[in-house]
Amino acid sequence: MGYIFSASNFKGGCGKTTTVLNLGAALSTAGKAVLVIDGDGQDNLTAALGYTPAEQPRTLSNLLLAAIDYPEDLELHLQRAILRTDSGVDLIPANRHLADAAARL
Repeated sequence: MGYIFSASNFKGGCGKTTTVLNLGAALSTAGKAVLVIDGDGQDNLTAALGYTPAEQPRTLSNLLLAAIDYPEDLELHLQRAILRTDSGVDLIPANRHLADAAARL
């Protein structure tokens, strides 16, 4: 059985990214499987994990658009969107195109 945690707030600069990064690292160190999802168009979580957001071929925005256009293939798109990292904290990255996907939703 897994758990889902969400760090959300409309206000910026209140520690959401830092909380997710540190909680994910702590759970991974404790031997838990961890997937973090960068849901911010400023893509700070993606960058904090050492990835260049603009260079990511598959992101949360691709996954959201696939859910609209190809819902029958969502599991395939989900597996493609996950970056398996060496740190043990897996990531679904974001980039500036997340706002485009949000507008389409």
